[in-house]
Amino acid sequence: MKVFKFGGASVKDAAGVKNLQHILDLYTGEQLVVVISAIGKTTNHMEKLLDAYLADSETVWTLFDELKQKHYTIAQELTADAKVITDKLDEQLNALANILSTRHSDQYDYEYDRIVCYGELLSTTLISTYLNMVGKKNQWIDARTIIRTDSTYREAKVDWDASEGSIQVAIARCMMNNPIAITQISGKAAAVSYKRPIVATSTLGSTIRSTPAALARSTTSARSSSNSSRKICE
Repeated sequence: MKVFKFGGASVKDAAGVKNLQHILDLYTGEQLVVVISAIGKTTNHMEKLLDAYLADSETVWTLFDELKQKHYTIAQELTADAKVITDKLDEQLNALANILSTRHSDQYDYEYDRIVCYGELLSTTLISTYLNMVGKKNQWIDARTIIRTDSTYREAKVDWDASEGSIQVAIARCMMNNPIAITQISGKAAAVSYKRPIVATSTLGSTIRSTPAALARSTTSARSSSNSSRKICE
């Protein structure tokens, strides 16, 4: 089993998503876990949306619509049957809209993790749905249900001892019917993904007893590292 981590720049547009598909095609027949960041610059956009929400500014809905359109556009460029993808995106967008429609707390870090994580939820939902449409069978797994952290928002530490069992069970169940698991690192665990993506992916890989992790850093090409068995996609 191999674990891939695709950064936001590598899936910033439809061409990047199709390149991700091409990379996965190189490993057809193998079991893969694919961790995907928010689409390029989406995290910055989510932070602006968060600031508008906390300031009780009406611009929050303009930013929300821009977020929606950005992901809709990629879906429309990927397939003529984009509604299949946008319907799935709407599930995440409606959940986010429900949060934005309610009164916020006074805890910035809590609200940060509650809102900014939707960047990863949208990207993984979009890509998982698209891959299934083109015959790349996969299952989307919400990392929030399997990764356990302490109670520190934005700077959470992952409790890998507590997470190991739930991660292994979730991946094993997925692999019974799907060769690919699509997931994200978000919520309180997002700090691990944002600040230390190589560590986060390698640790996830060791937890599920995978082969060394692979990282997608951009959309141009793939090569093997000369000084280790880790495959680096640049």
